[in-house]
Amino acid sequence: MSTRSLLKVSSTAPIRTSIHRFPRSMAAWCLGLALGHGQIRAQMAGAIRWQTNVGGPVSSAPAVGPDGMVYVSTDTGGVYAIEPVTGLTQWQTRISGGHFTSPVVGLDGLVFVASRDRDNMLSFIYHVCALEGATGATRWIIDSISGVDLPPALGADGTLYLSERSVSQLVAMDSQSGVTRWTFQPGGTTAIGVDGSIFLAGSDGHLYALNPSSGQKLWDASVGGQLASWVVIGADGTVYDAASDQTAYAFDGATGKLKWYWPLTASASTQMAIGLDGSLLIPLGPDGLTALDGTTGVPRWTTRFDGSLNSTPAVSADGTIFAAALDGKVYALNPDNGSKKWSVSVGRTSSSSPVLLADGTLIVGVSNEQVVAVETAGAGPAHSAWPMFGQNARHSSVAITLSRPLPARAIPQVVNGFVVGGTVSDGGSGYTVSPDVSFLDASGTGAKATATVVNGAVTAIHIVNPGSGYSPKTTLTIAPPPSPPRAATGFAQWALSGHVVGVVLTEGGSGYSTAPTVELVGGGGKGATAVATVVNGVVTAITIRNPGSGYTSAPTVKIGLPPVEPALGVAVSRVRLDLHLVMGARYQLQSSADLSHWVSEGGPFVAVDGRLDREFPVGLKPQYFRVISAP
Repeated sequence: MSTRSLLKVSSTAPIRTSIHRFPRSMAAWCLGLALGHGQIRAQMAGAIRWQTNVGGPVSSAPAVGPDGMVYVSTDTGGVYAIEPVTGLTQWQTRISGGHFTSPVVGLDGLVFVASRDRDNMLSFIYHVCALEGATGATRWIIDSISGVDLPPALGADGTLYLSERSVSQLVAMDSQSGVTRWTFQPGGTTAIGVDGSIFLAGSDGHLYALNPSSGQKLWDASVGGQLASWVVIGADGTVYDAASDQTAYAFDGATGKLKWYWPLTASASTQMAIGLDGSLLIPLGPDGLTALDGTTGVPRWTTRFDGSLNSTPAVSADGTIFAAALDGKVYALNPDNGSKKWSVSVGRTSSSSPVLLADGTLIVGVSNEQVVAVETAGAGPAHSAWPMFGQNARHSSVAITLSRPLPARAIPQVVNGFVVGGTVSDGGSGYTVSPDVSFLDASGTGAKATATVVNGAVTAIHIVNPGSGYSPKTTLTIAPPPSPPRAATGFAQWALSGHVVGVVLTEGGSGYSTAPTVELVGGGGKGATAVATVVNGVVTAITIRNPGSGYTSAPTVKIGLPPVEPALGVAVSRVRLDLHLVMGARYQLQSSADLSHWVSEGGPFVAVDGRLDREFPVGLKPQYFRVISAP
């Protein structure tokens, strides 16, 4: 790759007017702002908020910047910045070429896109560029004949990872300058672990773990010589891959050891997502969407659509799964069984993976040259390991730590109406004592069981009383593990219109018995309000009730603390010594941290009074003092 002139980008300009931006539902949306954003959301599930024409088909996933701006790249070379509340285009630019990968947005607002342009009848030239998110101006642009057309990843240290297909290598480059840091062969799709490790699904059929600083191989694992694809990372560091041999694989992220594999009915059509319960949600093209247990790989359910599913689903804070199929509809699915809650026609959908905004609005690109915003009446993205394409709305593909303990799950065994056992499907984490076990069935009564806990996880279910009258549909519930009180945290997203458009949770906290207060402070505006949703002691969503006005930057989000027992800590920074001495005698003051090794505090002194006092600073360690006679 080589850096080149910036003249390749043209037509960058702010857009202040727009044609066909306000659908008939816009009046209802404006009324919603007047009444307080979110008050009429429940009646709008599946409603179209806005549709914006972008001059070309959109097969890549829209991305969202830290300020809430939506970025879209078209198949014909256009890049658009769209205001999320109104759908108004803020700027647009054109880059030679088309067939874009999905945009990736940095925390600093830089937008990274890649496209390809036909050089002649036999070859292509690929372009990679960084655009300023606020204006669309070019920071840098690079030409390559090697084929950058796989989704990139962006590390927390600012390293951009791009795969060059024709020479089959991964390029790590500085995102601020476009300068290459290192390369590794082969290339493929990438995901970044919590510790920064790079996981590469290589085109040679191997899964690699790489050192992010040097590109040195840490380990590699074979997936049977088939083309590895679409790697994602689970909450416990497990690396999942759905390969072209119609198999899903789970590897230990630390060692590369194979945990399990499970055959699929078709090859994964794109990247999978991970649900709130840890299920792998795998798009299978004409075979629809299948959910596998993330711990065992055992299928949970499969849902088919009238058209193929070639895009990654998005998971909301309440667990609802949103999928955009090729039949032109966006579907809302029940996470328990994949059943369809509702659907809405958005146009000729393609492989554009939908993205969830912080306020729960779903954004998806369609083939008839539009970007569509759909109301979901829900909250923002799920606090799960991989809730959408690229893990987050910026599509950085960086794994997160789910710090809260996870509940265990088990399947009951019922024979002739009696509960005779329970099989643990997920041991959970964070258990300190044996949790309560309960059975739910409309006709059964009397069953009782206990759980065995080893190293914080439930390992076995023991039946104490089998009860009677239970059916095969009986469910077994294990109480969640205790969580020490921990504060939730998040950051606000605001729009150029001056409104606060959402709050992204970075930590759900634990120990909440009621919804905490949420305050939006600073940002130059006023009037924005928000409320929190609490499920099982964890803040799962922050919903904007009033977007306020006049905000020139994102306000600070302050979330109330969970209930805790009042406590008082005392820290002593100085100590005053009261010395009783013999006047005229010579003394030495000493201190010690262990009563064995004494250090002189200053030099010897002569007592000029029978009672003296002195002050000394005290460190974090215990400190003792004594006074002795000095020669």
